[in-house]
Amino acid sequence: MARGPQPLRLAQSAIGSFTILLLGLLLATYCFFWAFYPWRPLAELDIPAWMVKFASNTAQTVRDTRAPLIIMGTSLIGAPVARLKRPDLYQDVLSQAWGHKLNTDLLSAPGAVMSDQAFIVHELFANGKKPALIVLTYSPRDFMDNEVADRILITPTRRVVSFINKRQSFLPASLSPAAINDCLANHTLFADLLRRHWLRSLCLQACVSTGHPLTLWDGARLSKYKSENADIAPPAEATSGAVTDEQKEAAERSKHIKMDLELYNRRYNPYNERRTKVQLQYLSDLLAECQLHHTAVLMVGMPLAPANRHLIKPGIYEQLDSKIRVIASRYNASLTDLNTLPGVTFSDDDFGDSVHLSKQGSQLFLPWFAKCILKSPSFSSAFAKAPH
Repeated sequence: MARGPQPLRLAQSAIGSFTILLLGLLLATYCFFWAFYPWRPLAELDIPAWMVKFASNTAQTVRDTRAPLIIMGTSLIGAPVARLKRPDLYQDVLSQAWGHKLNTDLLSAPGAVMSDQAFIVHELFANGKKPALIVLTYSPRDFMDNEVADRILITPTRRVVSFINKRQSFLPASLSPAAINDCLANHTLFADLLRRHWLRSLCLQACVSTGHPLTLWDGARLSKYKSENADIAPPAEATSGAVTDEQKEAAERSKHIKMDLELYNRRYNPYNERRTKVQLQYLSDLLAECQLHHTAVLMVGMPLAPANRHLIKPGIYEQLDSKIRVIASRYNASLTDLNTLPGVTFSDDDFGDSVHLSKQGSQLFLPWFAKCILKSPSFSSAFAKAPH
């Protein structure tokens, strides 16, 4: 009998077994990376490290908070904490003003728009958190930011919070087509981030070893810098006409404010009514979900420097304010806008740029902010049974 085919069958069997073992090894390796690979360097491939830090702090607070009062907003509400260097600033101020300890957590998400805030509130309730009161701080940019445009599902806040919360979702939540597609999308994104992170790491190692720049742009810029500064002599000693430190600081601040106003001009103009309508709908969704979970809401419009407000075309601020108030009233949310509240005045000197309060501005802001909260109907309904 012919025995020719037998070695072929054995070879095919061996190849098949090797293929199965290889696939199993690759799957096990991928599972290991999925479970243990550090997420932060992957997130920082597309998002600035400082923004990733704030977004990850938000995700952690969403998981861990037990505070009955949560203050939400962007870097505008976070600025006083940094200026005064007091991590528990709002809890201390509110507790002192109320006369009783009031556990308070701050969810400050730099660059967030209202759709991000709605997402964070949804995650709060999804994690079983039921605060008595949410203080939602806002500004016009939260509704009309041209820099974010229509990329509301991939903003830094949403991406990082989703990435942290869904890292362990190796399998789809259900067998529905939408859940399966979401799961596949998560794995595709994770695999792509791994690939890009490894390639960047290898490139950086090669550059360090060889001394070559990472890109042609870096090389050209370094070469130009060396040629321009090759014959420059060390600076002479300062003369009586030298610029003082105060003058340097003032010039630097003026330059910083000018750049900030240019940035906000792009964010505000041209005004996109459709984009604002979408963000207003997210505000409506946020308040509806809070009402469903019996959580009171107080909205507080954050103060802006006069120079910043003047960038908004005439009539638009008033139209936006009116629409926000209608939505707040629909869901029984209290609202106070510190830009229009009688007796409250902030000047350009109260800001480090055009929107973030300076140390001086923070000290002016805090008493008004505490008063807005403690005197609001939302606070009264949330803490009707105050301790005595």
